[in-house]
Amino acid sequence: MVVVKVTSPRTEGEGRSQYTTYCVETPKTFVRRRYSDFQWLYQRLMTERAGAIVPIIPHRRALTNEAKFSEELIQERKTQLNKFLRMVCAHPELVNAPSMTPFMTLDFGDDFDMGKTKLEKADPTKTVDENESDFLPNDTSEGGGAIKKGVRNLVARGRVMMSVKRGNLDLEETPED
Repeated sequence: MVVVKVTSPRTEGEGRSQYTTYCVETPKTFVRRRYSDFQWLYQRLMTERAGAIVPIIPHRRALTNEAKFSEELIQERKTQLNKFLRMVCAHPELVNAPSMTPFMTLDFGDDFDMGKTKLEKADPTKTVDENESDFLPNDTSEGGGAIKKGVRNLVARGRVMMSVKRGNLDLEETPED
């Protein structure tokens, strides 16, 4: 198991360009990461290890600059990011995901940005659009018919995603009810 911890938050920049970085440490490496880098890692893990249970990352909040850079919020976020990263490193599928290498080893800035770009070109990050939730049933008055159709649609979408992920582009059609 990889021993990792998130430490030493540091606020950098000024005015609208101000942000907080956190030190990600292992026994052999340490790098600085912004909160948005953790969000990127979360999305990459969801893409690279579809089906694996990825730990929840703390959500971004709409805050004033004063609240955003308060010691209390920064320490709370550090604790949550530490928990997230430890759970990822303890997970046998997630710890070996391709995105973990640049996240844990590349220096903050251009090196890390180039590492992210390289991964994105090879396998673009997939995000879930809230408008794509049409597979969920909204009418269950037909004795569960809508639920069964929703489940069939969900399974069919899963099969398509796995086929695309494997590089098998021979997609099969399923009959519509």
